[in-house]
Amino acid sequence: SGVFLLQLMRAVAPKAIKEDLIRPGHSELDRQLNAKLAISTAHKMGARVFCGWQDILEARPKLMLSMVAAVMSVYLKTNSYTKDDVLREMRQGSVALGSMR
Repeated sequence: SGVFLLQLMRAVAPKAIKEDLIRPGHSELDRQLNAKLAISTAHKMGARVFCGWQDILEARPKLMLSMVAAVMSVYLKTNSYTKDDVLREMRQGSVALGSMR
């Protein structure tokens, strides 16, 4: 339905999307609008997107992973995390990157 991606993007960049634009995803039209909004929001955030809104509707696993990775990349760059910071947190067994603050 695209709701997860939109909520993820809202968590990373709260000003990039308004909460009231996210549809519940009960109808096909809601799912299409959410998918299109996710693509445009990812572009607005500066993420490189390699999938189309149809791919979100079909929930294609590899393309969804690339979308989540693109959003994560924006988050890491926005918060000035380096590759070494992430690797250090992974070695320490930290579950969330929020603990780096």
